[in-house]
Amino acid sequence: MVDWRLLSTADLVQWKDHGSIFRVKDFAWATRWAWAPDCVKANGKYFLFLPVDRTKIGVAVGDKPEGPFKDAIGKPLVDGTSTTKAGPEPIDPAVLQDDDGQSYLYLVVVSPWL
Repeated sequence: MVDWRLLSTADLVQWKDHGSIFRVKDFAWATRWAWAPDCVKANGKYFLFLPVDRTKIGVAVGDKPEGPFKDAIGKPLVDGTSTTKAGPEPIDPAVLQDDDGQSYLYLVVVSPWL
């Protein structure tokens, strides 16, 4: 994939396609491979956590769930090539917001050493 699309529904029967809300090329530092993201609302903004390039997870921010979104920090949030605890292929980010407002980012870590 090269982008992420948004579909919404109020009744799980009728769906609205909002089109592409972010593309790999919207990260200046990424080149390919858009994978399964997660999104969370915090401090009045929407944050998309987006795996790319098999080794990185970026974060994009927007004011609405349908965007527009922009690169939030200008570099990967997680980089498997330089963050040893992330593993060589961090994918499938999942965000948990605790009752106290603290957020946690969970990753599937694909490792040839396991």
